[in-house]
Amino acid sequence: MNLTPYHAKYFAHELSRRHPSDSVEKLAGVLVDAQAAPTLETKLTGQKQVKTLEAQRNAKRRALFDAQDEVDRQRELLIAEIEGKLQQKISREDLFTVRWRLL
Repeated sequence: MNLTPYHAKYFAHELSRRHPSDSVEKLAGVLVDAQAAPTLETKLTGQKQVKTLEAQRNAKRRALFDAQDEVDRQRELLIAEIEGKLQQKISREDLFTVRWRLL
């Protein structure tokens, strides 16, 4: 079997490629695979995978931003609560009266 330089490079890439768990690295790997695909059908499949991974990445970003906004909101509430507790109000109220006289 004779391999063209293109196919040798492609197979070397496939053999050396690791399967990343990080979505950014996974997206980069899929992009490289889609660009190096030998047929138009394979490229189309790769582009669909890229689109799916980008949608997942965008959803995770939105979820992260929403979580950060929630943390900021709760932090502001806690700060306001603590400020309220720190403000001391001094008042005077008679609890009882003692009367006495000397005999």
